[in-house]
Amino acid sequence: MFNAEHRKLRLPGTAVAPGEEELTSVYLAGPDESIEAEICPEIGCTCFSLRYMGEELIHFPFNLNHYRASKDLAGIPLLYPWANRLEKDLIPFRGKEFPLAGEEIYRDGNGLPIHGLILKSSSWSLKDLNASRDFARALFEFNIESDPAIRINFPFAQALFLTFELQEKEMRILLEVENRDRNPFPVCPGFHPYFSLGHFDRNDIRLSIPARNSLTLDNQYLPDGSTVSVSAKWPDHDDLVLGNHKFDTVFTELQGDDPVFRLIRPDLSIDLHCGEDFPVGIVYSPPSERFVCLEPMTAPTNALFMHSRGQWDVPILEPGQKRTFEHRIAIQPFAGK
Repeated sequence: MFNAEHRKLRLPGTAVAPGEEELTSVYLAGPDESIEAEICPEIGCTCFSLRYMGEELIHFPFNLNHYRASKDLAGIPLLYPWANRLEKDLIPFRGKEFPLAGEEIYRDGNGLPIHGLILKSSSWSLKDLNASRDFARALFEFNIESDPAIRINFPFAQALFLTFELQEKEMRILLEVENRDRNPFPVCPGFHPYFSLGHFDRNDIRLSIPARNSLTLDNQYLPDGSTVSVSAKWPDHDDLVLGNHKFDTVFTELQGDDPVFRLIRPDLSIDLHCGEDFPVGIVYSPPSERFVCLEPMTAPTNALFMHSRGQWDVPILEPGQKRTFEHRIAIQPFAGK
């Protein structure tokens, strides 16, 4: 049987870091604990650990209390209702503008709003937890009413559910959004998984990028309207040595019915299956860092403004409509590992 538990992170009075006794971990594991995952509902429902055969695959070099209080990002955070940067402090939609304000809004180095409104929100709660011979599953629900950042800045009645399902060699992540408002609204969510390089050097890591084009970015890392052929810029994109490559790159025209971004380590590969719900992928890996982010995206950076100018389609939920966004992280161990 798989295992699923909801645990206190620290017992009262024994917290290593003050405040951590308030946090919990939802623990999912295979029958022999060969695969394990942990999610913290109180910090944005962030998955902060995914282990295979005892090896940590997620970059999360923080204790959770520090992570909660800081602007650092790691693990697998959900980006909602938009992902990546916006060019201004507002959301444009069908001739209206919804201003963005508040200390909770994350900003990049240029001061642009980035990664949505609920990155580390404490408004998630565990709704259902179950396990069987084939999987362990946790379902979380977001309480809009208890979260002023999204209630004020994105004022639409809605429901959010997030599911993590662990199987033998993979984790499935499913976001469900329901429009409970009288008006339609746009969403372009994404996820930002930070994958660890383990103890390997960047020259030992290879990437496979299943895209035809990438978007050219300006000096604020916003799309400037032009594209670059992936084959022309990275001829070996199917098997690219990471090395000193600097990636903060938006990839489009993903290939196949289930495009796979692959991080290949000497011991295993981590395969990000975008499926049909995430037609854009971002690779982020500064040369000085010990991680590679392979990010499934519903739309590129600044998509809400691109949509308002007729340059890109984004998902729009009409009143009463539900929409799901699913991707998978699969682990492929190499022979002898």
